[in-house]
Amino acid sequence: APWRPCITSSERRPSELRRRMRAFPWAVHELRLYFLEAPPRDPAGLVRGPAPTLVTVRPRREGGAFEGSERDRIALLERAVAGGPEFVDLELSTPGPLRRRIYDAAGSRVKVILSVHDFRGIPHDLHALIRRMECEPAPILKLALRVEDAAGLSRLIDAAHAATRPMILIGMGEGGLVSRIAPERFGSPLCYLALSPRLSTAGGQLTLEDAA
Repeated sequence: APWRPCITSSERRPSELRRRMRAFPWAVHELRLYFLEAPPRDPAGLVRGPAPTLVTVRPRREGGAFEGSERDRIALLERAVAGGPEFVDLELSTPGPLRRRIYDAAGSRVKVILSVHDFRGIPHDLHALIRRMECEPAPILKLALRVEDAAGLSRLIDAAHAATRPMILIGMGEGGLVSRIAPERFGSPLCYLALSPRLSTAGGQLTLEDAA
């Protein structure tokens, strides 16, 4: 299947998130709940917007900004999943019992994207990491790894071909730019796009204008 655009941004207020969804109802919208000024009173209602949504509450260890405990983080994610987003991003580094809570909450109606974000580079045991991810019940996998050069990019492409289920592959940094420009080469079902350079959430991320 062709890739779908996923708009991501760093809004501070729920009203700004809703405005973005109304403006681009044809795209998937990543809702990074940890960027909000205060925890949303009704995360389930927030994800039931006028466009399909992907909800995430990313911890600092993987490039996010959530400050609380793992239990509090997963509790917020669980409440958001109750609203029925199309996707939920769940980090592999989340403790097993807490991962299971999100799988149970998602059931068959919300697609879990099991993710790994590594700003240091590509792990040496990349294929072993993918095999470990494929032991989980998530229907979609996501690797966002820092890429320095063409050799690193080639390793990502090899990994994409070896995967047995849909995988979102993102090469972070200038070396991985082609993974954002041509997601179809990597088999990625989603391509993350920023609303504007000012609101970019990752190095090397394209904007809506770039992709037009």
